[in-house]
Amino acid sequence: MSDTLSADLLMGILSRVPAESLLGFRSVCKDWCRMIDDPYINIHLERQLLKTHDSSNGVGHLLLVNHNRQLCSLSLLNLLQFDCPLKFETTRMMNPNPLEDPGTSICLCNGLILVCCSRLYKLWSIWNPLTQELHELPPDSWSKIWMLDIFSGFGYDTSADDYKVLKHIQYVDPVERIFKYVTCAYSLKSNSWKRIEDFPFRIMQFGLDRSSGVFFNGALHWIGNRCHEDIQTENLIVAFDVKTEYCRSYPMPSLQLDGLECPILQLDELYGCLSLSLYSDFKRFEIWLMNDYGVENSWTKLLSIEEQFLIRFRSRTPRTINYLNSKGLILLQISKTLCLYDPGNNAMEEFGIPGNLKLFSSQVFRPSLVRIKKGVKW
Repeated sequence: MSDTLSADLLMGILSRVPAESLLGFRSVCKDWCRMIDDPYINIHLERQLLKTHDSSNGVGHLLLVNHNRQLCSLSLLNLLQFDCPLKFETTRMMNPNPLEDPGTSICLCNGLILVCCSRLYKLWSIWNPLTQELHELPPDSWSKIWMLDIFSGFGYDTSADDYKVLKHIQYVDPVERIFKYVTCAYSLKSNSWKRIEDFPFRIMQFGLDRSSGVFFNGALHWIGNRCHEDIQTENLIVAFDVKTEYCRSYPMPSLQLDGLECPILQLDELYGCLSLSLYSDFKRFEIWLMNDYGVENSWTKLLSIEEQFLIRFRSRTPRTINYLNSKGLILLQISKTLCLYDPGNNAMEEFGIPGNLKLFSSQVFRPSLVRIKKGVKW
């Protein structure tokens, strides 16, 4: 077949095939195997990620991580072909050893999963569930057993073709009894950690599953404020550039937080934009989009969900998962439930979760053939 199709044409075809199918195509012939294994196949990843910005094509999976050591994926395509009642076929993904710890937390980037499986944040691994490659990170020298908070992130440096892990540690010095900060970064290419300049910001944690930074536009994002002792400063969006390894900040939208009790703010990527959701006291839930990255006046409110729905689900931390723009629907996780919200009709539909996922966190996952260990045969 390679004799009848030019290499460029064949690559163009293969770059449009789902990663799961592409993995099987490696066994068609040696030419296909070499082409799929070639670094040039990165064009496949770029096409797939671009397609996920328009979720109407159903690319990707909804990854559900149970606090009881279960890891399952649901095809987004099922969301676009539903009829009532909604039914999903669940794919049970093979768990590597690090997921056998009840303290598991994960970060996602380009089809790879960063797994932290220890409550003391001692054991970290990078895993590709499609190819089943697993790489355990070496220990770092800065994690303290008396740490107060640790904020992690997982991103890709396009200029160096390198995946990086960030750990920002906020802890109390047991001798001086004051808050201190340590920031370190891991490079997959060099397989080593290094200490980097500490953030000039304090990261805020509003949700149990939001200590991980949101990777978008080459940077990891959290909500934080400037480091001033005994001074309450305004919240900002803190962005860590994985290429330069320096921090910058962006202003928040005008949220009018006066009078709100314990507002919860969360960042996500939604429809190719950085998004911010606001929730407070069962009465207010809003989703904002930064349409032009880094531009303050580009923030626009996507929707505001009425109080009747928030009371109905009795949620403390509703989360935006995906925007199914072809149908104008928002996929939400509200407490222990997944829901589709229709802003046009102001209607919300709940659907069941396959299996025994009582407590879970959910993220959109895009399978890929990204290699963790370069030069090692599958």
